[in-house]
Amino acid sequence: MKQKGKTLWQVVVLLSFVLNFSSCKDDKNEDAKLPFNPSEKIEINGFNPESAGGGANFFIYGKNFGTDASIINVTVNDKEAVVISADGTTIYCMVPTNAGTGHVKVTIGTEVSGTQEAISEKEFQYQGALRVGTLLGWVDRDNNSSTTNGSFEEAQFQEPAWLCFGETTDEIYVTQQTTAIRKIDMKNRIVETLFPRTGGVTNGARTLAFSTQYDTLYVSNDQDNKEEAAVSYALKRESYKQVRKLISGRKCNGADIHPMHGDLFYNCYDGGELYRWDRETQTSDFLFRAGDIMWEYYVQFEPDGNFAYLVSRNKHYILKSFYDWKTHRLAPPSVFVGSRDKAGYTDGVGTAAQFRGPNQGCFDKNKNFYICDVDNHCIRKITPDGIVTTFAGRPGQGGYADGDLRNQAQFRYPVGILYDEEKDIFYISDCMNHRIRTIKAE
Repeated sequence: MKQKGKTLWQVVVLLSFVLNFSSCKDDKNEDAKLPFNPSEKIEINGFNPESAGGGANFFIYGKNFGTDASIINVTVNDKEAVVISADGTTIYCMVPTNAGTGHVKVTIGTEVSGTQEAISEKEFQYQGALRVGTLLGWVDRDNNSSTTNGSFEEAQFQEPAWLCFGETTDEIYVTQQTTAIRKIDMKNRIVETLFPRTGGVTNGARTLAFSTQYDTLYVSNDQDNKEEAAVSYALKRESYKQVRKLISGRKCNGADIHPMHGDLFYNCYDGGELYRWDRETQTSDFLFRAGDIMWEYYVQFEPDGNFAYLVSRNKHYILKSFYDWKTHRLAPPSVFVGSRDKAGYTDGVGTAAQFRGPNQGCFDKNKNFYICDVDNHCIRKITPDGIVTTFAGRPGQGGYADGDLRNQAQFRYPVGILYDEEKDIFYISDCMNHRIRTIKAE
């Protein structure tokens, strides 16, 4: 009985505390229930979140907002937001689509009562949702296309593949599998053919790379004659329209330029060898074998030149090779992500991840590597720590659809990819859809 009385006393004390707390809370929020006063200024003290995409919940904090949402107008960078409710000190609304970055403005009142206006000191940072779109290219009802030059509305592609920026990101160069090298003029919205497939010098063009001065375009050449070109080149002074043999050899899958020193590195499929081209002696310097015989891989330097990824398409994994700044050589590589000869689809860390035909990749400003996982029909993202995730597309479901990165968008054997950091746009060669696709914010 004594214990029961003690428990009852505790309940009474607790109930009293809750009632007193609620009373104090109501006293503190008394101002929040006041109606808008047109004779007093309104204030914006802050907003949350400070950055978001269209449709996100948005809260504005301040004074003299009132509680009548019907007389409140909110704009973000002059784009009108949908106002849901207000409680005097907080306005609940939605971030307008495509608002962009700018100040938040609140206007309250009517023509009869008069209005008050306040503008935030801080700018809201808009972050639009990323979506997959189509830049150019089209097919007939049977999904056929051709090598057609002209405006973006007219141009067609036959299996676009490797992509490369020119001296500016307004120039995009693309291999059309083994049939031609094309140029996309973004500024004038025109596509032209630089040169078609030419026996001996571009018979099997695979990759493109520019010299550090952009005076020379290098083309790796996957062909069977050891007397023909392993690497060809074209010169800026000739508008890159004349192509010549630089290095003889067969089955060169890839070549890349060191971004600082300008050294040319290229491989050979037959024995998996990697070579460095000596510009002074005009000879090739053997470095190492990436694996075994019949090793199809691409050399891709990170922007600062500290290392290169060796992306093996037919072995389904990616190696990493560090650059020696004293000798100007790449060191023998080690496995970075994926496992040799283990094709599949798995997001994960390091060797736990799986790819099916990885091809061209590109870096963002944080050294993340985005790569075309060709036979999985998607784009994968690899962090500097080797964490692999799916960035865009529906793995294993090849098709053609624009829209949301993962829920709607589809690719059919995406092969090439570029990233324009200034415009925050990815460009993708969607090979069997015969189109150039984009990934960018709405």
